[in-house]
Formats: sequence, structure tokens, C-alpha cells
Amino acid sequence: MPACRVWRTRPVARPRSCPCRGRARPAACALLFQALALALCQRLPVRQSAKMLSVKDTQLWRRIEHCVTETRRKQDMSQVRIVGIDETSLRRGQDYVGSLAPVP
Repeated sequence: MPACRVWRTRPVARPRSCPCRGRARPAACALLFQALALALCQRLPVRQSAKMLSVKDTQLWRRIEHCVTETRRKQDMSQVRIVGIDETSLRRGQDYVGSLAPVP
């Protein structure tokens, strides 16, 4: 069992009270909570993850957007010359998913 458990809290960035009680720094608990939130969002819809964590889905979307922006900023795209683009519909209706990939 891990030394630090994450309890349900409101804000995504920092728990109201640190459940570690001196075993870890509060900043470490906030990072653990963010890691848990992002891991849930990878496996579940964001709305369902937000409900499980007792936070608003907009808070999770902001955190996801921040992480994606930071990761893309660190990527080196200078060698990409050709990009493949594909688009498909999710269901009957106007919901579409687009994907882009570098072509070697």
C-alpha cells in the first residue's frame, strides 16, 4: 500500500488538506492528485472522471490543455516535412474526429 493516499478534494491542483500528515510534502500530494486525475482522464470520459474526483470538468479540461501544450512545446517538429491527415465520424451526426501524423 502506498504511503500517500489521495482523498476526494475539490481543486485539481491542491488538496484541501494533505492526507499524508507529514509523510510527504503537500506539493507532492498535489502532484500525486494531478497524476491520478490525468490517469483517470486517459481511461474514462472527462465528465465521469470529474464526478469521481468531486471537481468540475472544466478544471480537468484546463489541466489537460496545459499538459498537452507543455508537451507539444517540448517536442521538436523541425524534421517533419509531410503530415498525413484523416477524419472520420464518431456516430451518425456531426461528431467528427481528426488525426494528424508525421509521414516518414
